[in-house]
Amino acid sequence: MKKLRLLPIIVMLMAGLITCIISFLKHYDNIDALTILFVVLVMFYIIGHIARAIIIKVCFPKEEESESEDGEEVATSEEEENLQE
Repeated sequence: MKKLRLLPIIVMLMAGLITCIISFLKHYDNIDALTILFVVLVMFYIIGHIARAIIIKVCFPKEEESESEDGEEVATSEEEENLQE
């Protein structure tokens, strides 16, 4: 779980590295390259957070709230209404 905390940063830095290499090879002007780099870093930081949230949701689901600590099922409001009738 601690390693997942670094996922957005790793994704952002990898995208930044690739952007820098492409900007250098294509001989972009410094201002243009830095502007593109900034936009790419922000976008991939957000994408990394979304990916981290999805991975956490899929791999580490929360326990169902339908069971109490004793292992007994908690009655829902519909079940309570049926019992009262």
